[in-house]
Amino acid sequence: MAESPIPNYNKAIDVVKALLALFRIPNIPGRRPSKRQCISSLLRPGLSPTKIATEIIKRQSEAGAIVGANDDGSANISEKMEVIRVEEIIKAILLDARVSIAVLPGQKTTPAAPGAPVVTIDVGNGYGIVS
Repeated sequence: MAESPIPNYNKAIDVVKALLALFRIPNIPGRRPSKRQCISSLLRPGLSPTKIATEIIKRQSEAGAIVGANDDGSANISEKMEVIRVEEIIKAILLDARVSIAVLPGQKTTPAAPGAPVVTIDVGNGYGIVS
């Protein structure tokens, strides 16, 4: 039975469903990278925890946070924590992340010998973009 597009506000369940629908966040997929972006990924430097933490710390003043040493000259603990946080995130991305790929039907492949079935198990280098 299909739900009515207009909620019946005399029924508590319809009121709850209508309220929950207000907080539903749509899942909008990101745009696919272009061929140029994928090919030029070879030129990317890779992730640097130090660079990322530095950029975040530079921008902390936008949020009103103290940047640099504390007024009494002691080290800024929040800046040290930011470096640790970014290092752990990057470590997780580099050590735990997994990229799965598939060779789609119809892509060009080269058989081992003329007329031989194509069974390719190989390891090689590739470049791409996380999207």
